[in-house]
Amino acid sequence: MVSVSNLGMRAVGALAALIALPVAASAAPAQLRFKIEPGAGSPWNKSPGTKYEKRGECVLSSGPAVATWPVPANQILAKGQATAPMFNPGMPLPGGGYKPNSSDDGFNTLFYELATAGPDAKSMICFGTLLADGKDVTSDNARGSQRVVAKSVADVNASGPPMVSLHLDEKKLAAVWSPPAVTAHLDQNCNLLDIESGKVWCGSSGIDPKTMFGASPADLHYSDYPAQFAAVNGAKLSKVSNQAPGAFGCTKAQFSETHALVAKDSYFCIKTASGKIAEIKVTSVNQDSPKHANIYIQWTFAALP
Repeated sequence: MVSVSNLGMRAVGALAALIALPVAASAAPAQLRFKIEPGAGSPWNKSPGTKYEKRGECVLSSGPAVATWPVPANQILAKGQATAPMFNPGMPLPGGGYKPNSSDDGFNTLFYELATAGPDAKSMICFGTLLADGKDVTSDNARGSQRVVAKSVADVNASGPPMVSLHLDEKKLAAVWSPPAVTAHLDQNCNLLDIESGKVWCGSSGIDPKTMFGASPADLHYSDYPAQFAAVNGAKLSKVSNQAPGAFGCTKAQFSETHALVAKDSYFCIKTASGKIAEIKVTSVNQDSPKHANIYIQWTFAALP
């Protein structure tokens, strides 16, 4: 069922009527349901500035209900598509938009217009896509995913619209998120870094890293012999060894450390007190002087909840 509400029942009826009527030039609202993993509460869905959408494309076909896309052109009797927010912010309405002060219908339904096709229609075949800033971030091979779905017209009339099951592709999403990396040089004197602005504070500028942690907006402190990071001002670290976690990986990291030893080509995730997350790579460590060490790091924001 589309919903236990009268609206949902009317929508199923409208779709049944749409399929049963003779050929006409008019179009009527049709529906495609979406099951999306990970769900709306996942960290990736909280990154501001990224536009997340779902897109559905459906056809009424004269052929059998076979989950193959694209559908052969000579079998297509009617087709329609629509794009909407990836997760419905309320009860979707057949004419577009959402019912005020409401919750989703439970099926993350997408409404679209589909021309009537008459009794020759034997099946409905649909194809679903997840978009981030207009780019396809749908997994093509995740376990349990079903990007193409097909139902007979009789089945649609009896049980309601089809549902696609889509999984977000972490690598595709990371490619959308990844801005150019920022590089900073830290040493024994210039050893405080603000991840968000990229500003480095030096002891010679009047900031004492031993006493000014609480007064400065820095997130990361570097000290040498041995070379190590300290997360400050409420920030937390997560060391991820020599494997790059990627933007998506840092959103799933366990942030429990405040201190960590560093080495060349080691990776960390850092979460600031304000909730901003970044991936850090140590690109070089120079400890050839008994009094001075240099470290170069680069970082890329993973998500900004």
